[in-house]
Amino acid sequence: MRLPSIAAFLKGATRQLEVDWQAVLDDGVVALEWAPDGGHLAALSAAGTLTVWDGATGEQRWSCAAHRTGGMTLSWSADGTVLATGGQDRQVCLWEPTTGDQRASLPAGAAWVERVAWSPPYQDGAPAMLASAAGKVLRFWTPTGDLISEHLRHTSTIADLHWHPQRRCLVTACYGLLTVWTPGADLPAEVFAWKRSHLAVRWQPQGRYLVAGDQDATVHVWDVTTGEDLVMSGYMVKVRELAWHPAGRFLATGGGAAVTLWDFAGDGPAGSTPIVLEGHSGLVTALAYCPDGGVLASGAEDGVLVWRPPEKPGRTVSPVGRYDVAGGVAYLAWRSDGVRLAVGGAQGEVLVAVVAT
Repeated sequence: MRLPSIAAFLKGATRQLEVDWQAVLDDGVVALEWAPDGGHLAALSAAGTLTVWDGATGEQRWSCAAHRTGGMTLSWSADGTVLATGGQDRQVCLWEPTTGDQRASLPAGAAWVERVAWSPPYQDGAPAMLASAAGKVLRFWTPTGDLISEHLRHTSTIADLHWHPQRRCLVTACYGLLTVWTPGADLPAEVFAWKRSHLAVRWQPQGRYLVAGDQDATVHVWDVTTGEDLVMSGYMVKVRELAWHPAGRFLATGGGAAVTLWDFAGDGPAGSTPIVLEGHSGLVTALAYCPDGGVLASGAEDGVLVWRPPEKPGRTVSPVGRYDVAGGVAYLAWRSDGVRLAVGGAQGEVLVAVVAT
């Protein structure tokens, strides 16, 4: 007799998430993000359609063909007053979130706009800045679309970027390098070299660690206070999925059908055994901790699972919620209250689920 898989058993035993509202886009979801106050949810489709909904009711506020040759990325400003998108048309567009009026269309470079990202609200109260990455070109912009500076010293396509949580600088990831840039400066502030192709990069919320998910199925970690680095290997496939716990102790990673959590307490994860969460029947494609860190959501080729991870390895943990998504999950985004989770599907489904944290 053939025994059921862990994923099949959990599917029958785990509580189905309650769906608050849902919609369907004209193509797969390539970007999904809540406004900072949770009042609106924005999604960009692969076809380039940008749609904004009322976050509470799911009523569509507006929709437009933002990038007619295809969409790639979006980001809300920290104050929620500007929505930025990037597409295959080499343009960064700035939008008025409540009306859908386009404020500006900015030339980002000679290639697809892989990433746009607004700076976080820094304590010094300095004005926000937008970063865009297109091919090998990094550009910084003001909220009104004025160019602050551009940086052309990348040796290959910029795969990802991430703002530092406390310092007004940003890290870019490409083949062989993580490069830290300060807007307006001609030269990089720091360079972390490693002869691998970096696909994703994230600062720890406290800024001590810098981590990269790599093409060769590894995760590379730098302690920026000491310069020491380490590599975590053993993943099934390339690692694109990285999510820090808000307190910075745990790093959740994909790179297979399981979710792997590394503990950065004390001296960090070197030589430690990670926590492994098993339950998906397909590869993990998205990870997101809720704002208070109480639960972790994982998206995969089979759908969404919600976990309350343990703090030590060796314990079998079952997910506390699930939702099947036809075609798999492309994006996950928690609303600021930590109660509602937005899910973007690879086939265009957008849903908001209620999660009891």
